[in-house]
Amino acid sequence: ERAHRDQALDLAAEFQKKVDQLNAKLATANAEIIVMRSAAAASAATAAADSAAAFELCTQLRAQVLAGEEVRRELHNLLHALKGNIRVVCRLRPAGLAGAGLFNQESGNSAEIYRTFDGGRALELSGLSGTGLREVQL
Repeated sequence: ERAHRDQALDLAAEFQKKVDQLNAKLATANAEIIVMRSAAAASAATAAADSAAAFELCTQLRAQVLAGEEVRRELHNLLHALKGNIRVVCRLRPAGLAGAGLFNQESGNSAEIYRTFDGGRALELSGLSGTGLREVQL
């Protein structure tokens, strides 16, 4: 009986040792879980802050793009307005106008005809003295 009792006590001590080892592993695992939870919470908070910062940056960049697009549109419209306002000046000396009084062979003076085009209008200045101004619709 004593041998059974000693054997039972040895067995109980061995089980108690295993239980203590398992409790130590459980405590270590619980500590790791707590660390992982706090790291996950910190990571979630960082991700939320990063997301908010990214959204704010996106909003600022969108505003810059819209402002740039407005400036581009204004410059484009100004370019077309300037293109429309450019006057093309041509100097013409027609060869066949000697008999029409526009070319004086004796004095060597020639009449200059200037045409200024502005949209659908043309102003024509012709004659030796430059006094003959008339507007021609194109």
